[in-house]
Amino acid sequence: MKNSAEYASRIKKLLNRIKKNYKDLAPTPLSTDPIEALILGCLSTDATESKALTALKKIRSHFVDFNELRVARIFEIDQILGKSFPESRAIAVTIKKLLNSIYDSYDQLNLDHLAEMGKRDAKAALEEIDGMNPYLVAWIMMTCLGGHSFPVNQKMVDVLLAEEAINPKSDVHDVQGFLERQINATELIESFTLLRHYCDHGEKNVKPVNGAPKTKTKKTSPKTKTTEPRQKKTTQKKSSPK
Repeated sequence: MKNSAEYASRIKKLLNRIKKNYKDLAPTPLSTDPIEALILGCLSTDATESKALTALKKIRSHFVDFNELRVARIFEIDQILGKSFPESRAIAVTIKKLLNSIYDSYDQLNLDHLAEMGKRDAKAALEEIDGMNPYLVAWIMMTCLGGHSFPVNQKMVDVLLAEEAINPKSDVHDVQGFLERQINATELIESFTLLRHYCDHGEKNVKPVNGAPKTKTKKTSPKTKTTEPRQKKTTQKKSSPK
């Protein structure tokens, strides 16, 4: 990325700002099952992380296992996700395609062998799965296989552009590589949690630190009622009879 030192400083300042002002964020959930991580990655591509977790619970309660999910109709998966879920049909198509690709490649719906491979080989194996994309590879590597990866979706790019924290000509691929180089392994999950939550909700919906200054609201002065001047009642004198 051009002017990477300058943008690295801006990213650091942004993360420090979020971390300083807000706390008690639940970290992005880790998993021991690459298939579960894959499905959650699909669900979180366009939806907020909280919506993705809710959708995963719905899937788990509806299907006996992920193999039943694999053979389910797209229409059924779409219905379970619900109308309010972003790109629900497209996500249903992606999930089915990926699960079937894994089943066709390994004769079973299982990726546990990836944990026994080196990080580079595991990443290469994920990239070979038909329908896989860089966001999902990074998500599985980060949340399940302990890889130094930073999943980036388009919304994150848009927010970082608005914050002027990345080069204006950057795309998803550029930003992902840049963040992976700038954030060390010990701070990876925390930094992702902070940045993802900020991109999903903005600062206003995150719990503020105790003692953080509250936003002052302008007091509006009460409207004064305008009253029309009362007219004096005129009384007619009764004329005495002649």
